[in-house]
Amino acid sequence: MNGLKKFGSKIRVPALSISVALLVGALFIIFTDIEVLGGLLSDPIGALSLGIGRAATAYSALFRGAFGDPENIGKALASNGDIKLWARALRPIVESIVASVPLIFVGLGVSVVALVSTPWVPLAAPSPPWRLVRALHQAQLPFSS
Repeated sequence: MNGLKKFGSKIRVPALSISVALLVGALFIIFTDIEVLGGLLSDPIGALSLGIGRAATAYSALFRGAFGDPENIGKALASNGDIKLWARALRPIVESIVASVPLIFVGLGVSVVALVSTPWVPLAAPSPPWRLVRALHQAQLPFSS
C-alpha cells in the first residue's frame, strides 16, 4: 500500500496538469466556434451540446492521429501478420515519434548548453553586477561552496 501511495503522489500533479490542459483546450474549442457562439443566445443548451460534441470530435481525431485508430489496430491484431494492415495500424505512432524526436533532441541540447555555460557566465561577463558575484566567489565566504 505504501508503494501505491508513493506512486499516487508522484502521478497526481502530471495527471492534474494534463486534465486541466484538456479542459482549457475544450473550452477554447467550444467558445471559438462561430456556430456555438451564434446559438448561445437563442438555444444555450443546444449550442453547448454542439460545442461539447465538436470538442469530443476534435480530441478523438487528435488521439487517433497520435496513437492510431483502434479499429485498424484490432484488424492488424486479428490478421495473420498482414503487413499492410500492420503498417496502417502503426503509421500514426511512427509518425508521432518521427515528429517528436527532433524536438526532444533540441530540448536536450538547449538544457545541456544551459547546464554547462551557466556557472561560467558570472565569471566571464564584465558587467557591474557580475563583478560583485565574481568578488564574492573569489572571497570564499563561509556560505559559499
